[in-house]
Amino acid sequence: MMTSPLRICAALVCAALMACVAGLPTAVAKAAVSRDKTNAFLLSNQGKLFFPQGANVGYLLQETVSARTLDSTLNMLADAGVNTVRVNLEDALGDGAALDALLDRTGMFRDEVMQRFEALLSAAETYQLQVVPILFDLQSMQEDWGASPYSEANGGPCESIHDFLMNAKVRQQSLTRAAQLIERFQGRNILAWELARGANVWDASVPRDVELRGEVLLWLNLVLDRVHQVNTERHLIAASFWPNTLPYDLMEQVDVLFLHFRSRAPILAASSIQNFLEECRKSRRPVFISEAVWNAKPAQRDLFFHTLFWSSLAMSSSAFLSPLERGSTFDFSGFDLQLAKAREEFMPLLDFTGPARPPSRAPVTVTPKDQYIFIDNLVGNDRLFWLFTREPGRSQAQLVLQTVEGIYELQWFDIETLAPLQRNRFNQGRKDLRIETPAFEQSIFGLLHLVKKGSSENKNGPPAPSSPDANGSLLGPRKTN
Repeated sequence: MMTSPLRICAALVCAALMACVAGLPTAVAKAAVSRDKTNAFLLSNQGKLFFPQGANVGYLLQETVSARTLDSTLNMLADAGVNTVRVNLEDALGDGAALDALLDRTGMFRDEVMQRFEALLSAAETYQLQVVPILFDLQSMQEDWGASPYSEANGGPCESIHDFLMNAKVRQQSLTRAAQLIERFQGRNILAWELARGANVWDASVPRDVELRGEVLLWLNLVLDRVHQVNTERHLIAASFWPNTLPYDLMEQVDVLFLHFRSRAPILAASSIQNFLEECRKSRRPVFISEAVWNAKPAQRDLFFHTLFWSSLAMSSSAFLSPLERGSTFDFSGFDLQLAKAREEFMPLLDFTGPARPPSRAPVTVTPKDQYIFIDNLVGNDRLFWLFTREPGRSQAQLVLQTVEGIYELQWFDIETLAPLQRNRFNQGRKDLRIETPAFEQSIFGLLHLVKKGSSENKNGPPAPSSPDANGSLLGPRKTN
C-alpha cells in the first residue's frame, strides 16, 4: 500500500517538530526561596515564611580547614538556630595568598576552590542550611588595595580598584567567573547570589569618590545582566551596602538587601537600627544585617550585639553572626551563639504573616521621657514593641498608642530569660490604648496581637477585661504556623 504525499508531508512535519522539542531545554526547577507574595519585606520557602538567621563562614573555604571542622562548625551553627550561611568566595585565599591560588589564567575559579565550595554546599545541605555566595568583594578592595590579590604589588593584573572595574580584559574575566559559578551550582541549596560585598564602596572614603560611583554602577549592571542570563532557576539576587547613603537606582535592581553596620556605642547602635532599616525599605525589598562590627573596647561588645539582635528582630529583620578572628584561627563567640539560640526559641511566638503595614502615623508616647530607646513595628496581625533602657536598673515604662477597636492579646517577655512575664486578653473600645510594662532591667519585648478587629464584644465566653492592666488570665505562649 502506497503512502500518500500528504501523509509523507505530515510525517516529516511531525518529525521536525519532535526534533525541535527535543532540542529545547527541559523545564527548569524554580529556586525554593523567593520574595513573599504578600509582604515585600519577607521571604518564602515554597510558600512558607523563611526568616534568614545567618552566619558568615567564608573562612571555611580555606584549604587549612578540615572536613571535620567544616562539619562540626555547621552543626554548631544549626543547633543555634542558624538556617543560612553567607560565603565570601574570596575568603578562600586566606591572608597573604596570591590571586593565582584562587583563579586560573583565564580568570576562572580554580577547580580545587570549587571542590571546597561544593563540599561546603553538601555539608550545608546536611543541616538544611541555605547558602549565600558572595561573587565579588569590592569592600576589601577599597579598604586596603595594597593587600588585594588583584593588586599589581601582589602579582595581580590591576593597579587600582578603578582598573579592576574598567579594565576590559579583567572585567570580561569577572563576567565569565560569575557565569561559571552560577551555572555549576544553581541546582543546589542557594538562597541568593550576592553580586558584591559593599556595593556602595564609593561612600567608604572621605571625601566620597564620585568617579568610583559611576564605575561601580556600570560594572555592577554588567555583572547583573550576565547573572540574569545564566540564573535560569531564578535564585534571588542580592547585594550588600553601607547604610550611610544608599544607591536606590541599584538597590531596586536586586531582590534582597544586606546591610553592613559598625558602631562604637551600644546605645547609639540601638537607636539607629530602626532608621537604617526603614531607609533601606524604601526600595520595597527584604533587608537583613549581614555584617556587624564592634570598633571599641571589648567590654561592651556583648551589649552591642544584644541590642543589634533584638532591635532588628523587632523590625522583622535579623542580624547575622560573624566569627571572631584570633590570630590565624576563627571561631564564633559563645555569647553570640546564645543570642542566636534565644532568637530561635522566640521565633515561633511571632506572627509575621499578612501584608506589611506602614508605621503608625501617631507616634507612641513613652514615659518616663528620654529614658528608653523604643521600636514599634507593625507586621501582619502583630504589633511588636522593643524597649531598651538607657539607665540599666529595675524600671517600668508607660506607653500610649493609637489603635483600632477590637479584642487583643498582649504578651511581654524578659529578653534575658525569654520567660513570659505577663499575658492578658482584653477588649479595646477606644482609640487610645494605655499600657504599662512589667518591671525589667535592660530590655523587654512585647507582642500586641489583634485577635478580632471591630466589635470588642466577646461572644465565645465571659467578656475580656477592658484594659491590658486588668487582671486577665495569664496564658501560655501563642504558637503560630
